[in-house]
Amino acid sequence: GGAKFVSFPNLAVRRDLLPRKPFDEVAGIYGNDMDLGCRFRVLNRPISVADDVIVRTRYPRVLKGVLKRKLAHAKGIAYVQRRMGTERWRQLQIGTHGEILRRWIGISLSAPLRPTDKSIFMLMNMTYCLGLIYFYRVGYRQVAAIAPEALN
Repeated sequence: GGAKFVSFPNLAVRRDLLPRKPFDEVAGIYGNDMDLGCRFRVLNRPISVADDVIVRTRYPRVLKGVLKRKLAHAKGIAYVQRRMGTERWRQLQIGTHGEILRRWIGISLSAPLRPTDKSIFMLMNMTYCLGLIYFYRVGYRQVAAIAPEALN
């Protein structure tokens, strides 16, 4: 069992399991929690889900704010992908950019929403995917994969 795709925002980690350097110090990166979660998966550290925990997240109420948040998330994930390197990213089984785009289109189309809301949901998810492709190919070309010893 278990989910193939696990998102890591709002994760909790016991202090004794934290790596020496849990977060990258790069300013303005939205996704340090995802980076830490990906490193845990690559290192085969145990990850579990607390079913009794409820996390409430506040999203912007206007489309411009949501799109800005989606682009910030895409920028962070592109950075994490570069840091993981090609082989580790494959190991995580998150998929290629095309697979991620197809997955989000499928999620958008099958969402139990009114047609107008479904269109907005699709726009948000496509913005995320296209932002991910852009930031990976252009924005973070200079970012090198981290050395294996730096994963801990």
